[in-house]
Amino acid sequence: MPGFEQDFYVPLAYQAYRLKVTFNSGYFARVDDNKARKYCQELHEQIQAGQFADDTIYVVHSQYWDLISPYISKLSCGRLSDYITCVSSLRNDAFRDFLEQHKLE
Repeated sequence: MPGFEQDFYVPLAYQAYRLKVTFNSGYFARVDDNKARKYCQELHEQIQAGQFADDTIYVVHSQYWDLISPYISKLSCGRLSDYITCVSSLRNDAFRDFLEQHKLE
């Protein structure tokens, strides 16, 4: 997994908090490496199976776009500043509408 600087995810984590949705990233001073690897593996498997949570904002590193792109029909993806950001296409809210208006080209 690529490392990210704090500035990469903090604004998005705050937006997720405001929308009361989960956010699949973060910074931890201490982390249980085994649990973190297990979570990342499970997330990777869910994505490969085309399973996306309705209550999650996915911030996709460009390195992983090829993993996500086959499931674009299940997602609404757009640019939020410099971030590739996706949510389930089953959502019906302003954030999804924003991503639809800022689709990736």
